[in-house]
Amino acid sequence: MDLGEIEDNSPSTIKNKIIELNPNAAAASFEILDINDKTVKIKGVGNFVGEIELTFTTSKLNIQGYILLTNLGTLIKADEEQIRDGILAKNPKSKNFQYEVSEITNDSALITGLGEYTGKIRVTYQMSKDISKMITKYERFKYVGDVLDIFNVAKHIEERYKSQGLVFGTTFALLKDNDTRNGTPGLVQYWHVIGINSFIGYSQIIVAYIGI
Repeated sequence: MDLGEIEDNSPSTIKNKIIELNPNAAAASFEILDINDKTVKIKGVGNFVGEIELTFTTSKLNIQGYILLTNLGTLIKADEEQIRDGILAKNPKSKNFQYEVSEITNDSALITGLGEYTGKIRVTYQMSKDISKMITKYERFKYVGDVLDIFNVAKHIEERYKSQGLVFGTTFALLKDNDTRNGTPGLVQYWHVIGINSFIGYSQIIVAYIGI
């Protein structure tokens, strides 16, 4: 099916043209999977199934047709390089056009097309949390029991830093140092707390194992 001449290749323009040519269609009955300079692939949703590729012609290329996924996920820091890398990771076709990054904040940035590419779009993201800034010094705690294992250490960290979102296996992992010493009041172990997923960095805690 050919949509004919359309204003640009942005998702909203394409959706409106499809509905214009197909009065029984509704924006809620299909979603756009992929957009190129001259084609678009759509997929039925809800009670509608199947995929179809449509053609069109346009003299304006809108960046909204190439950045379909605007949530970039987690970034280490909010700067232009990280934002561009995030856009490219989510939208590989963005490699082929020029754009400007501006209005950078801790959770969003404005993307504006340059040259032959028009349009603006705001992308969003979240910042990585640095564990080394949460646990800023050796964390010490005493353990009394018959077994000191990774789960007991994790439980202590989760309870101590619950408000900061530390969850074992989700935002942090643990690695026991080989340096285990006899100390006061008992066996002393060193554990590394390592950020994973949306958390980065690492810190070290000291566990004094007293025993039963």
